[in-house]
Amino acid sequence: MSEFERQERMKSLQAIEDMLKRSELAKEKFLLGTSQHSLLVNRIHALKIASSLLSCEITGADIASMYTTKELVDARAPLASLLGKSEKAREKLKPTSWQFAMLNDNLDALNRALHQLEHVLKTRIENH
Repeated sequence: MSEFERQERMKSLQAIEDMLKRSELAKEKFLLGTSQHSLLVNRIHALKIASSLLSCEITGADIASMYTTKELVDARAPLASLLGKSEKAREKLKPTSWQFAMLNDNLDALNRALHQLEHVLKTRIENH
């Protein structure tokens, strides 16, 4: 892996970690059992999976034993939802704003994580 590619992967990992931290903080604002709380619990789990996927991509570690196939499949929807929400939010921002740049980084990271997730799932299906 080239140094540029490693830096891009690290940038994606940092963006996922930032989204994870913000989601964990937001979860504290909602009562247990509410739909908002449940949404954030699912999103946090999906972002943890995304973080693991990107970390394994950087280090070359095997993610096979870290998560079940069901957990990986269940991570698709929250990640895709976050991707869609981020795309819509970016449309409302000026391209010169820091929020636009942050959302670009988030979108790159989410796309990379979803691509890696699909790759892992495809590999599991082919090997079973």
